[in-house]
Amino acid sequence: MVIYRMIINISQLMGVREGFLLKSVEEMSRQELSENIVQSLVHLTEAENHYHELKKYYKSPGSKYYEWSVVICIMTLIFSIFFWTVVGYLVNLPTLAFVFFIITAVLLFKKGLPMLTHKLEEKFFYSNQRKYHESFKDIMDSLRNKMNEAADAFNELCVIPAPYDHRHALERFDNYTSYFRASNIGECINLYETEMQNLEMRNQLADIKASQEIQQQLTGDSLDEIRSSRKQISALEAAVSYLGNEASTMRERLFRK
Repeated sequence: MVIYRMIINISQLMGVREGFLLKSVEEMSRQELSENIVQSLVHLTEAENHYHELKKYYKSPGSKYYEWSVVICIMTLIFSIFFWTVVGYLVNLPTLAFVFFIITAVLLFKKGLPMLTHKLEEKFFYSNQRKYHESFKDIMDSLRNKMNEAADAFNELCVIPAPYDHRHALERFDNYTSYFRASNIGECINLYETEMQNLEMRNQLADIKASQEIQQQLTGDSLDEIRSSRKQISALEAAVSYLGNEASTMRERLFRK
């Protein structure tokens, strides 16, 4: 109950939820708490569904306009090479012309590229998107209102302290109360925190195990390469020894003659 009591105290200090709700949630029975969680999840799901429907009317400009901007900047840079080369030749100051070219290139890609990308997006994408939104204004306003109503209903109904009033925690709390693993909010929070800590430890162990497997694989590959190199060296040494013996034999035969 220590974790739960800390959460309640922090929530009260920060003004999260009304005081009577925080008191009532401590006094709720398992059945009352379970029903509150289920109804809260219904409103949360409704708000999320409306959000996803509304999101379909919003599109991202993607990387197309950035790529256009890069091409334009490169073409401008090529022109600036020609321009500053001519200027340097005319004034007989090639070093100064080169310095101005570097300054032009830096300003072009640091300042000009993002500015040009924004201008292209505004002209060819966002202006069209605003027209698109105007044609579906009634539908979008309706979805937005329904989403806000569901969110308000969730905020008014849900008595779970703020750090745990999200889908994952609520679904776990529903599981605890439905299967009699917890009978009050304090037990739900402690179970949830324990599960999250265990999950974090399992993830850390999995990462360590994966790292060890990679290291062992690399070590194994290195050992295989070393063994293979040793075999090749032994074969070469044997060949050299054989050739040396053959050379000695041939010298002996020559000297005998």
